Amino acid sequence: ILLLVCFDRRSSTGQAVTDAGKFVVNLLSADQVDLSNHFASSEHNADFDRWPYTLSEGGIPILDGGIGHLECTVAQEFDGGDHAIVIGEVHACSAREGAPLLYFRGRYREMAEPETENQ
Repeated sequence: ILLLVCFDRRSSTGQAVTDAGKFVVNLLSADQVDLSNHFASSEHNADFDRWPYTLSEGGIPILDGGIGHLECTVAQEFDGGDHAIVIGEVHACSAREGAPLLYFRGRYREMAEPETENQ
């Protein structure tokens, strides 16, 4: 399985991924808005001190309380102008029950049951 992620070239996270050649995508639960906001801030994006985590076998932090994770090794990198486009090969993952944290069009969202013809 391959996973595409993009990093702003000014991002320290993108540089860390390039240097390490590996990364984890943490799938956050709906109750982890504060954690999401913390890591979205450019001044805190590598600060794990406030948040509990465990290290993967590859030594990458997996944040506690999420609904899953995807651990990847960098397979390819491409120039995307002001972003680096990174293709990761997933070699470990986890999943658990729970509502995901969704962010769309500048806001956190909740999942809703799809409407059916009978509704």
